[in-house]
Amino acid sequence: MRPVVFALLLALPAADPPAPTHDGKTLAAWVDQLTDAKPEVRLTAVEEIGAIGPDAKSAIAPLLLVLKRDPADVVRTAAAESLGKMGPAAESAARALAAALKEDKSELVHGQAVLALGKIGKASTPYLLEMLDDSSPQVRRDAAAALGQVGPDAKEAVKPLIPLLKDSDEGVRIAAFDALGKIGPDAADALPQLSVFLRDPQYRNEAAAAMVGLGKVSVPTFIAGVGDMDVALRRLSAFALGRIGPDAKAGVPALIEAMKDMDIALRRTASESLGKIGSNAAAAADVLLDALKKDEDPVVRTNAAMDLGLLGLAAGKIVGPLTDAMADKDSEVRRRAAEGLGGVGPAAKSALPALKDALTDKDPIVRDAVRDALKKIEPPKP
Repeated sequence: MRPVVFALLLALPAADPPAPTHDGKTLAAWVDQLTDAKPEVRLTAVEEIGAIGPDAKSAIAPLLLVLKRDPADVVRTAAAESLGKMGPAAESAARALAAALKEDKSELVHGQAVLALGKIGKASTPYLLEMLDDSSPQVRRDAAAALGQVGPDAKEAVKPLIPLLKDSDEGVRIAAFDALGKIGPDAADALPQLSVFLRDPQYRNEAAAAMVGLGKVSVPTFIAGVGDMDVALRRLSAFALGRIGPDAKAGVPALIEAMKDMDIALRRTASESLGKIGSNAAAAADVLLDALKKDEDPVVRTNAAMDLGLLGLAAGKIVGPLTDAMADKDSEVRRRAAEGLGGVGPAAKSALPALKDALTDKDPIVRDAVRDALKKIEPPKP
């Protein structure tokens, strides 16, 4: 009998999954409220549907009607946002959301549609590509911004985005820079055009940010920039190498040279970037040790103190200099030196006398850092 019973159980239809609910109402009940005469009721319904997320995909069609027809800007805006909260599950809404960028008169709707298209992802790309050569600057701008939100999945947009770097509209240009950076390494074909803008004071920051998004492929250009005659370009390039991080290892020699520059702002930027490159910047240990001891600028000394704990150096290399820095006249340098010694841990025992003396430092933030360091170097016995 048991096999028969088991077979009968298998033959029974599977139970339907429970209907999605939120705040005590089913999805169907919230959908019914989308046609209510009161805008505040419709708004609540749209927001509650969005809160359900991808499980509310059966409500996509009603939400699209709201997006297209509701007279209240705030309700249409919420509809776009709720569609975005469904993510890729709302790919069937991509065409209508893209159309809203062109047809809807509300900037609020445009903003949420851009975000929603980004969250839907790759399915949005074909509709957005069609809009990059639209006659309206606003449409071109929003389409480029949405492609940036899509990110790496919009790599086929790289070629049509490049001409927009020279668009007649400033907003379109900025959106194109941003989109190429967010697409990331797959936008490497844009590097030659982006590099040109490093010499344009109006757009050099946007170009550098986009190139950082491209990653390692931009490092040689920034290395050249650190050695340029234009001081603003030197500073920007040094900063960008730090933003790229460990992949900018090849830029460490250029940053080491920048640490010797007369320009204080460049030394500050170079010292910060070396720390962001981390253990790949170990070759900068000597120049950072020298800066910690001798640089006239307290920000450079502070950065050097922080960097030494980030380069993966042996304790014997950094404990002595960090201990000496506990006597620095600048409180922020003393604080960072204490933190660095704490990061070394028990291997920094030779620093204990200096740290204990610093328990009476006039700066309470330094005293707090010292107490934390002492606990790490000489942990309390259980």
